[in-house]
Amino acid sequence: MSAVRHRRAGRAVVSAAVVFVVAQLALHAALETVRPEWRDPEFGWRIKALRSLDREGRPLVVAFGSSRTQMGLSPRDLGPDAPTVFNFGQAGAGPIQTLLNLRRVLESGIRPDAVLVEIMPATLAYTGNTESFYHDSLVRLDHADLRRLAPYCASPDSFPARWFAARAIPWYSQRQLLLSHWQPTLLHWKQRIDFQWRLMDDRGWAKFPFDAIDDDFRRTQTAQTLAQYRATLKDFAIAPIAERLLNDTVDLCQQAGIPLAFYLMPEAEEFRRMLPADRRKQLDEFLAAFAADRGVRIFDCSDWLNDASFSDGHHLLATGARDFSHRFGQDCLAGWYELRRDH
Repeated sequence: MSAVRHRRAGRAVVSAAVVFVVAQLALHAALETVRPEWRDPEFGWRIKALRSLDREGRPLVVAFGSSRTQMGLSPRDLGPDAPTVFNFGQAGAGPIQTLLNLRRVLESGIRPDAVLVEIMPATLAYTGNTESFYHDSLVRLDHADLRRLAPYCASPDSFPARWFAARAIPWYSQRQLLLSHWQPTLLHWKQRIDFQWRLMDDRGWAKFPFDAIDDDFRRTQTAQTLAQYRATLKDFAIAPIAERLLNDTVDLCQQAGIPLAFYLMPEAEEFRRMLPADRRKQLDEFLAAFAADRGVRIFDCSDWLNDASFSDGHHLLATGARDFSHRFGQDCLAGWYELRRDH
């Protein structure tokens, strides 16, 4: 009997191991193919919305940027004569994530008629490489991203191994993302991220969740934002990797024959003042030279709105987003590229 029990126990262990491996492989395949939103919600839900977007017979413009764009650019408020614009903002996105998302969109088979790319000044000072930028978010990358990011890795040969280790057991490594999709109420509210797609409209705009905030809340949030960015902006300098990524973004669009323009989102006065005058001059001179050298337009909208339009000095409230978007559509988008309705 002992031998029989041992054999049964052995078969049970083997069966459990097989089920475990198959479950990991099945989820891994789903994350790579049909369910990208389970892996990278902000990208995955937007690419699905972009694929199903009704262009209303107009040219398609895709705007890439950070959470400033994500919360601040409302495509439906750009004006009645505006093209069909889709907001592809993503929280924390600097030059490397923006370029990655642009490559992902183009390689998915979607070809915009034009592209807008946000420039967030603080991110131009980031000196890190791929490994440091994605050190805590490797699970959100897919296998094809390894090729897309390889040119910007410090150790391109070791990066895939780090990615595989992070993704080896997706039922564990993706647990917060999966529960946010399947059973968000099981998570503490601070861990839930389902707002990333629940608050998004069909054009990708994720408006600030509250229509109005009180002054105390604004002051508290702004103080936290200023503390986060003060050191970076005080010693601001254009990082070589950031300049390279901007040039690669232009190259990619030019190779695809897609018109491209850059823009700076609005900032509150106190936020703008964190960038010393000499550093602001350095930024302006860099952007002017870059625009002239690469033949692109750069729209500086940083001083467009008053401080009451922001929740924290750089993220727009819904009313501020609508005001900015209307002016951006009229003052920038309409005159930048002749978007023909019969294009």
